[in-house]
Amino acid sequence: MKWKKITLLIVLFFASVVYFIYFQAHDEGIQVGDLAPPFDLPMMTGENVQLYDFKGKYVLVSFWATWCPPCLHEMPSMDKLYQRYHERGLDILAISVDEGKWPAINKFLKKTPVSFPVLLDETSRVAYAYGTYQLPETYLVGPGQTVIEKYIGPQNWVHSRFISYFDKLLSSAHY
Repeated sequence: MKWKKITLLIVLFFASVVYFIYFQAHDEGIQVGDLAPPFDLPMMTGENVQLYDFKGKYVLVSFWATWCPPCLHEMPSMDKLYQRYHERGLDILAISVDEGKWPAINKFLKKTPVSFPVLLDETSRVAYAYGTYQLPETYLVGPGQTVIEKYIGPQNWVHSRFISYFDKLLSSAHY
């Protein structure tokens, strides 16, 4: 009986170590300065969008889901940001990780329409490539396809700090 307890404790210890090492290695994901992983994902229209299509531009890549209340809460301010800066060179790609395909996304977008493209990462393959485990999570990708900023959690995209940041960033951009 004593050996069973010791064996169980040893197994639990090693399982804990493996778990900790695995999640420590995968928790950080893509960081500022890293090359943004490429992707090719469908829009509702059926056509696919690739990150490479935006080479030479600034693009916010935002991971979200319809079952994530903070994600839904930040969408209107993200749309206002897009409307304010799209003509000046900022694009936004909202990548949904919903597993149920388009019905839930369509339902949300009917209530809260957005002006930017919404893509579907049904298997979370792209989210995994970015190391995204928390939603919402947004990456600002620069013209050279490197990550310039990383935002974890919901943001008020029309807050003065973002307005000031994007005014400065996009005024120095040459298109």
